[in-house]
Amino acid sequence: MFTGLIREMARVKHFSGNRLSLKADHKPKLGDSIAINGTCLSVVSIESDGFSVELSPETLEHIATEKLSGNVHIEPAMMMGDRFEGHIVQGHIDTVGIIRSITDNGNSYDVIVDVDSEFIPLIPPKGSITIDGVSL
Repeated sequence: MFTGLIREMARVKHFSGNRLSLKADHKPKLGDSIAINGTCLSVVSIESDGFSVELSPETLEHIATEKLSGNVHIEPAMMMGDRFEGHIVQGHIDTVGIIRSITDNGNSYDVIVDVDSEFIPLIPPKGSITIDGVSL
């Protein structure tokens, strides 16, 4: 589980096939779950300046892989006893939407996102969703 709050910006060192290597200050353990741009991935190797994660075929099919370059945001999975901030999100990607418009309402924003109609029933009324892993 994640909160949908960005904890650190990491730099993509290399992305090829199903492996993504990141330069980061965060020091995970082998096997840890970590959200990269909101997608829950597993740490498969630790390097001196960061770590690598592996993407399953299902993940590669559903995420915006073009965003896995430059800087990405990371969020380690919540630990039992952590303070709940943001929202509770799983890091499972159902679909990729397209932001149609953003309206500034002074102290909030309306973000209109187009998604395929088959995914509308998965969006709970007044529930939380994430865009690129940021809870909204």
